[in-house]
Amino acid sequence: MGSGSYGRRPIRLDGGGRANAGMFDDPFYFDLLAAQNGLAFCPGGVGFDFFSNANVMAIILDIPNGSVGLDVLPGVNFWGSVQIGNKQIDRMGRPFINLFLVGPLKKNQNAFNKNKRPHNDPKRFGTVVNNNVMALGADEATAAVLVAALLPDVMQYSRQAESMFPNGRGLADDVANITLALLTSNPAATDCVDGNDGEFSKKFPYLAAAH
Repeated sequence: MGSGSYGRRPIRLDGGGRANAGMFDDPFYFDLLAAQNGLAFCPGGVGFDFFSNANVMAIILDIPNGSVGLDVLPGVNFWGSVQIGNKQIDRMGRPFINLFLVGPLKKNQNAFNKNKRPHNDPKRFGTVVNNNVMALGADEATAAVLVAALLPDVMQYSRQAESMFPNGRGLADDVANITLALLTSNPAATDCVDGNDGEFSKKFPYLAAAH
């Protein structure tokens, strides 16, 4: 039985890639409760990993880096969505965009989740994201730059740039701290959650075993 994969064997792909699917430890670590409490991070100097002991169903693709898009900037964009039948109910590229920068109004989040075309994001959600970024303390000029960088909500990856979030996301990249530093213009911004509760593997399928 493979670690965390419930006995599934990797599927070999044409071109040298591999695929697997199954239950694994949730690789996201973040103090969600503090974020929902007015971004009041590090109460008492500590953080709580809301996703500790959580599992996810994961589809893992391991493909040669040379097969990913063109060898020029900006590379490729990708995102994930969830559908029930023909109805899309969720969409995400980068963490936080939907939850904090499109929300907190549920109607905005619902509209965002139903939008199947990320290239529409700047037109449909640019104003609300701009307002939420300014509410975090950014001035008008800085907010405009951030909105242009954050929308459309897609994860970007280029072989020509450093392999670290937001150019893709390594499992150990602290996306919460990186995003908070970007949004608040404070390089030391942190949610006081410094790592995942499970140990990532250097071997395929890389994610930590399910709990």
